[in-house]
Amino acid sequence: MKKVRVGIVGTGNITIGWGDHLNSYNQVDYCEITALCDIDKEKLDKAGELLGIPENRRFLDYNELIACEDVDVVDVATWNSNHCEISEAAAR
Repeated sequence: MKKVRVGIVGTGNITIGWGDHLNSYNQVDYCEITALCDIDKEKLDKAGELLGIPENRRFLDYNELIACEDVDVVDVATWNSNHCEISEAAAR
């Protein structure tokens, strides 16, 4: 089975803290986190290093993550106020 390549927008608490999206994906054999996005470069690089995500798949703009050929699914792990805008862009 081909792995589903996941791009996560938001690398803060919900991703590597109390929400722990990463742990959830690690429990699913057919998912692989392939790209990350965050507006905070320091958090982005910290999460990228933790996950072994190459720098060319770490984005400051979610539109670039959505356009990445190594992403099949976008996980929006940002503040609720940003969910609609990012989800609509990913759906397009």
